[in-house]
Amino acid sequence: MISDGNLWNAYEKVRKNKGAPGIDGVTIYELKEHMQKYYKSLKQKLKDGTYEPQPVKRVAIPKPDGSKRYLGIPCVLDRVVQQAILQVIDPIIDPHFSDNSYGFRKGRNAHQVYFASEK
Repeated sequence: MISDGNLWNAYEKVRKNKGAPGIDGVTIYELKEHMQKYYKSLKQKLKDGTYEPQPVKRVAIPKPDGSKRYLGIPCVLDRVVQQAILQVIDPIIDPHFSDNSYGFRKGRNAHQVYFASEK
């Protein structure tokens, strides 16, 4: 999980996905410099199990009916760590999921559920 290739591949995916900064204010555009500065300590913390993610930034998104939907926005570095973990575990666990499971899976989306139910 902490190989250089895996972590930098995770960085690229997070960078391309863009998104708002988390509670620490680090933007996607500052991420590479931030990672380069803290890379050795990040890897060491991941290796010895002492890495702790930052608190998630809570943002309210207004809904058409006037109510609000709340989103949690992780810091960009935490997103890199999450992506690095996903890249390792996804090929291991995904084959064990039901073929009828579509949520948050690579290559699947909510629109496919409708078409799958018509078969």
